[in-house]
Amino acid sequence: SISDENVHVLDPFCGTGTFLTQLLELRDAQGEHIIRDEDIDRKYLGEIHANVHPPSNKSTKDKTTEIHANELVLLAYYIAALKIEEAKHTRNLEAGKGDVYQPFNGILLTDTFLNPPEQTSFTDYLDENVQGRLSQDKIPMTLIFGNPPWSSGQKSAGDDNPNIEYEAIGDRIDATYGAKHREVTGKSRGGNASGNLYIKALRWMTDRILPNEEREDYPSIIGCLHPNSLTDGTSLAGVRAMMREEFSSIYVVNLLGNAYKSGDERQKEGDPVFGQGTRNGVQITFLVRNPSKDLSEPATLSYAQVPDRMSLERKFEWLAETGDVTSPELKEVPVTPRHDWVNLSDGTYEKLLPVCDTDKSNPSVAASNHARGVGTSCDVYVYSFSRDALEEKILNLIDAYNEALDDVECDLLSVESATQNIQLEAIKWTDTLKTSLKQKKKIEFEPQRIREVLYRPFTKLWLYEDDHILSSVSTVSKMFPRDEKQDRTMQYSTGGGGLQSNLGRLSVQHLRLRDTRNLHPGRSQISRDQPSQSGNSAILITSPASVAKFATMATRTLPDLHIMSGINAARAIPRAK
Repeated sequence: SISDENVHVLDPFCGTGTFLTQLLELRDAQGEHIIRDEDIDRKYLGEIHANVHPPSNKSTKDKTTEIHANELVLLAYYIAALKIEEAKHTRNLEAGKGDVYQPFNGILLTDTFLNPPEQTSFTDYLDENVQGRLSQDKIPMTLIFGNPPWSSGQKSAGDDNPNIEYEAIGDRIDATYGAKHREVTGKSRGGNASGNLYIKALRWMTDRILPNEEREDYPSIIGCLHPNSLTDGTSLAGVRAMMREEFSSIYVVNLLGNAYKSGDERQKEGDPVFGQGTRNGVQITFLVRNPSKDLSEPATLSYAQVPDRMSLERKFEWLAETGDVTSPELKEVPVTPRHDWVNLSDGTYEKLLPVCDTDKSNPSVAASNHARGVGTSCDVYVYSFSRDALEEKILNLIDAYNEALDDVECDLLSVESATQNIQLEAIKWTDTLKTSLKQKKKIEFEPQRIREVLYRPFTKLWLYEDDHILSSVSTVSKMFPRDEKQDRTMQYSTGGGGLQSNLGRLSVQHLRLRDTRNLHPGRSQISRDQPSQSGNSAILITSPASVAKFATMATRTLPDLHIMSGINAARAIPRAK
């Protein structure tokens, strides 16, 4: 049991220590503590090999604790230590040991994803934590459990909040999950889910228990609470397949709660497990590695899912009623060619002709010509209902960009310094803008680049179309060329030079606006209510995803990437003539 000697437990992302606190307090069905009274001192009091309470100067001990925790955030680290120590203090009182407060020396202030001492982000006064981590890494962990970080990172450079790059783990993911995904699907893995930190955590925890040159194979368990995209994410087929190879048994309890869905599908998900704290659906996963079993055979998968439309309170009741992994609620899921865990099919779907394929070399598709909708990564800066307002925003953005370009060309600032998002009222530095700056491309305002885009169904906006600014536009733009007759440039006299002269070179198409307020002197008063249409039309479809239903529509107007869904990308297929 978990109370036995040399059964080591690790929470590698302990946060504020909730899981380990519960471990010390939890009782079994007979009312006995999971960690028995006669074992708790050995589990808790064994001192780890380093001083882990910076910057105090406690002496180093030789004996190691059997309960371990890692945390990177300093405040969370101290809260976790206090909560765990208070739980042990309560156990001391219950056992009649008196009002004895004992420090917990099994917690390290460390970045679990890093491999010290080669990769350390800590300052000199935390060197003893690095030594403690080296000692911890040599200990065979029987149980690794917790709630790993979930962040998928920034969606673009403009978010200015990137995840830390962990090269070693990234390489391991490519060599395992990525390679297996290509083997199973014939495609490279993609999507936000495959880059989520919880996938990195699963890879780290798996590698932590797998045998290596210094560690023999031994019975071990990984327990995780994480987003349920693992269950049905199309980009995670390789992860599911690899788990079947690396473990002997897998147990999954899907608690649903995906608030990214909409309509009836959203209602079926029931309440989010963490209330308003997250919109993700949540699942509990246990991965068991038993060397006494034939690990050349795929792991058995047992799966249970909370019933639809349940309140949060009812979900917890259902979880308590389910009990443990021996519950009849968990049903065995067979291995399928594409390693699906839910919505199993007989394989005939895979034999159907694909509508299109992002692998343009695949000839077995219905439509070989297709493209994603317009992606900007900075909608608020390049879209507007008002053409006049858009011109002002674009002029501010271009001015800010060219100012940064001048600083870089004059060696006054590096590209990294010049692209910090400190002028968000004028510019947001996306990957595309940063690339343009690195290539020292000057951007000039051109009124003819403003055109209408179908932003959402029945909603058109003005867009400034420039592939030096937008993340993806050139391919889909070629499908919706402007009508040359409508796009003939008309010159207007503005009675002066400078900016107004530049803005005066407008086309008939560009002047068709929804409102006529704030007109610049000299601009044409041609009606702005007439729809502008290109000669081409296309059918739009949404990309496959687990959070939204498939949708389709037709348009003659250049479409936005998320025209039919804020999550699913739209792909345009031009109609054959």
